[in-house]
Amino acid sequence: MRCALSGDSIVDRFVVVQGSDYPILSQRSINEFFDANAGVNFINAYDVMARGDSADIGKYLYNWNLKDSSPKARLSNKLKASLALSNLRVFSKKPGCVRLSDGKEMRIFSGWAHFSLTRKTAEYMVSFHDSHPEYNDYFRTVYASDESYFHTIFWNSHFSDTNIVPQAFKHWEHDLLLNNTYFEYPDVVREWRKAEEYAELLKTGKLFFRKVDSVMSKELLDTI
Repeated sequence: MRCALSGDSIVDRFVVVQGSDYPILSQRSINEFFDANAGVNFINAYDVMARGDSADIGKYLYNWNLKDSSPKARLSNKLKASLALSNLRVFSKKPGCVRLSDGKEMRIFSGWAHFSLTRKTAEYMVSFHDSHPEYNDYFRTVYASDESYFHTIFWNSHFSDTNIVPQAFKHWEHDLLLNNTYFEYPDVVREWRKAEEYAELLKTGKLFFRKVDSVMSKELLDTI
């Protein structure tokens, strides 16, 4: 974000995608969509503590919760993480909110790592990052922090009412949390491969999708 904000050209939309993502629509159609939603952010999220799922909450309360089902493996991972951090903080318990140096407590929000922000929101994100090292420190040891770091900043800010859905959810539901990127996640993320699947993707109303493979999905990619 910082790099794009400091570039010579004026970037007015910041879209976060991943390496196995691909556009459904043309660049022109995508630009037209964002032009029509110029002041809108797309970063759906749910309130982690309000949801009340102990496994989910554990990602934040405990340092380096690596979601391994084996107690022995979890201990091994924590010991390795402890050595990496040169201390034993991985065994400590963190609060269920982010406490800033000014005493403010931020509720934790989480959502998918694919989102899009306006320029003003991106500027706020970078400024917040630079001025709140204690916030950054909290998320250093959070599992899958890209699914909560930005979301928590956004939903604790004055930008929260500019989201496409003006309220955060109190429960987790895959489809509700989708932003501009469509994907299916029954057990593992579905990989799209065939040319005839493009019609199915068009019906989703999304701009991007995941996931594809440059070799296995060649038939579909050539169609797009």
